[in-house]
Amino acid sequence: MGRHLATHTSDRLVIEYGVAGRPVTGESLSGDGFVVQASDESTLVGVLDGLGHGPEAAEATGRATEFLSDHADEPLVSLIEGCHRALRKTRGVVLALAHLDAQENAMTWLGVGNVDARVFRSGSRWGQSDTLVMRGGVVGYQIPPLQPRPLNIQDGDFLVMATDGIRSSYHQALSPLQTVQDNANRVLAGYGNHSDDALVLVSRLIGEST
Repeated sequence: MGRHLATHTSDRLVIEYGVAGRPVTGESLSGDGFVVQASDESTLVGVLDGLGHGPEAAEATGRATEFLSDHADEPLVSLIEGCHRALRKTRGVVLALAHLDAQENAMTWLGVGNVDARVFRSGSRWGQSDTLVMRGGVVGYQIPPLQPRPLNIQDGDFLVMATDGIRSSYHQALSPLQTVQDNANRVLAGYGNHSDDALVLVSRLIGEST
């Protein structure tokens, strides 16, 4: 899908990101999706997985990504609660969301269901990672008590989110020397499961524009 940039309106460059995904074999639509949306205060990054696969899963994910894009500057708890209401008559989704604030070198993240989200540290700390603890539930059906977690981040750190169509050992494909899109492509090619929808989003904090 190419290399993308997400920026604040202050023209501060926050992240670059790449996405790679595909539907399960035999389907033309994927129930996996993503959102990257910059606002004045932060950038929202998320990956979503509609339950099952095919058109109904894609519809649930589409509704959720539309809601998240339209309300990106709201707190994470409000975003998930809003999605929960909007998806009541759909299959529902599982998701991981993060708000990144490059000026504060901080992030808050929150997840419901079985989406994988990890921060891989840059520079001499490469190989170290922090994993988002996901809570059980389905947005649109039943959600757990929601408590966002804060995490300090630095320029060069990777935030990677992947649906359960990507095998959990995907970190072996990541390289800080490759572009974010090349990393996403490598993860999908090497660790994507053809028996399920699969999507990975690789983002990297890159600091100020010049």
